[in-house]
Amino acid sequence: MPLTSPRTLLASTLLTMATAGTALADDAAAAPTGPLRFTSLAADGATSEVAAEFGIGVYDDVDENLLSARLSAQFMSPEHVGGYAHITALSIDDTQTLTNAELGGLYRAEGAQGALTVRAGIVLPTGPGEDSGLDEAFLPLVHLATRRPSDLADAGIDSTILRLGVSPSTQSGVVFARADVGIDVFLDGPGSDTPDPLYHIDLAAGIKQGAAAGTIELSSVGSTGTDDSDDGTFDAITLGGQYDAGQATLGAGITLPFDTFDDSDGLGLSGKILSVSVAARM
Repeated sequence: MPLTSPRTLLASTLLTMATAGTALADDAAAAPTGPLRFTSLAADGATSEVAAEFGIGVYDDVDENLLSARLSAQFMSPEHVGGYAHITALSIDDTQTLTNAELGGLYRAEGAQGALTVRAGIVLPTGPGEDSGLDEAFLPLVHLATRRPSDLADAGIDSTILRLGVSPSTQSGVVFARADVGIDVFLDGPGSDTPDPLYHIDLAAGIKQGAAAGTIELSSVGSTGTDDSDDGTFDAITLGGQYDAGQATLGAGITLPFDTFDDSDGLGLSGKILSVSVAARM
C-alpha cells in the first residue's frame, strides 16, 4: 500500500471530523471530562496518569499470536514540567522478553489555540542483547514495527538511544488533533558501527462527545541513513474508541500495520493488533 494512501485517508478523516465536530459541539450534553488519549503517540504531558495496555497481535502466516503488556506513566507538576516512562513485556509460544525501557522529561506550554509539548528521553538496553536467541531478539522489533512504529528505538539491540520530540496539539469544541515529530540518536550500539538516527512522524485526530470518543492515528518511522537498505518506512494506522469514566479512561483499538519497504527488505508482516487499555489519572 503506498504511503500516500493512509496519509490521504487521515487528511480526509480530519476534514470530516472537523465538520461533524462543529455540529456535535452545538448539541453536546456534557463537556469532555479529561483530555483525549492517542495511544500510539508518545507522552504529551496533558495529565498525570498511570496506564496499562494489553494487546494481541494476529499475523498472517504465523501460527501463534504475539501477546503484549505495556506499562506507562507520566507525571506533571503545576509548572507544566514532568517526566514519563514505559516498558513492554512480550510473549509468543515459549518465548518471553521485554522491550528496552524508556524514560525522560516533558515540558508542556499551553495557549488559547492549543499546546506544545517538548520531550527528551533516553532508551536503556533492558531488552534482548546480542547473546539472546534470535526469536527473543526479534519480538520487540515485530511488535513495535507493527503496533507503535514511532517507538521502534525501544527495540534496539544493546543500544542506548537519545530521543527528542515535539508534539503540537489543538482542540476545537469536541474535535482534537495532534502531531508528533522526533528524532532518535544512537549513543552506542552493538559492534563498532553506530546505527543511523531514526525519525518519526505521527498524525492523530479524534472526536470526544461527552465521555465517549473515537480516534484515528497514523504512526511512521524511518532511517535518516542514505544507504539503499535504509530506504522506506514502517507505518501503522490505529482506529480506537474510549470511554472516560472520570478518574480512569477505558480504551480499545485495532492497529493495521503496513510498510513501504520492498518485500525483500521489509518484515512483510500483515495482520492486525487488537488492544485494550486503562489509564488512571493521578
